[in-house]
Amino acid sequence: MAPICLAPFLIAGALLTLHPNASHTTDRDAAYVEIQSCRDGLGAHGLASTADFYAGGIQYGVSFAVSDAVTVTLQPFVGGSVTTRTERQLPLGAQFETGVNAIVSYGGWSIGAKWLHASNAGLKSPNIGVDWLGVFVGRQF
Repeated sequence: MAPICLAPFLIAGALLTLHPNASHTTDRDAAYVEIQSCRDGLGAHGLASTADFYAGGIQYGVSFAVSDAVTVTLQPFVGGSVTTRTERQLPLGAQFETGVNAIVSYGGWSIGAKWLHASNAGLKSPNIGVDWLGVFVGRQF
């Protein structure tokens, strides 16, 4: 198994709550910060938002060179999350998270989009969950 990489990647962005059906009624729009152990390869991440939502887990970034200076990275992730604000869509304080980041990088700077889903995986009814679409800027150190 590959070791977790270490090339810190710091992200700041905004999350917009998605409403894919009538059961999704809560707005949890928020600003957020995220730190990743790296952008490429197997890494760990932690996220904190102004919507009282906190998450962490693992991700795996796969990068493709578009040119000598520009790369595109796809980064699926999974992990756990907690919220200090439970509600119908997130009835437990602890949930699971899954999603994907799409990142365009030039030099050490990046811009990207995030899809994030949090739910309790059926541990308590209802298991509606929350979905977000995010945009962000990032810097790799």
